[in-house]
Amino acid sequence: MLKFEEQVRQFPIPLLIGEEVTKLREDDNFFAVLTSNGKKFNCKAVIIASGRRARSLRCHVRKN
Repeated sequence: MLKFEEQVRQFPIPLLIGEEVTKLREDDNFFAVLTSNGKKFNCKAVIIASGRRARSLRCHVRKN
């Protein structure tokens, strides 16, 4: 997550971490995004970061 944040902060765009998107709608050439706090954004692109990278479950595997 830190590398993603570092890369995004190089550009003048809002970065909202932990804010829930309640509605995402495509209108003509842009997206309309509404958050649970009532904020509304209009943008040309949306990055959906819904989780972390893949990780190992760290369970033991029996070999026969």
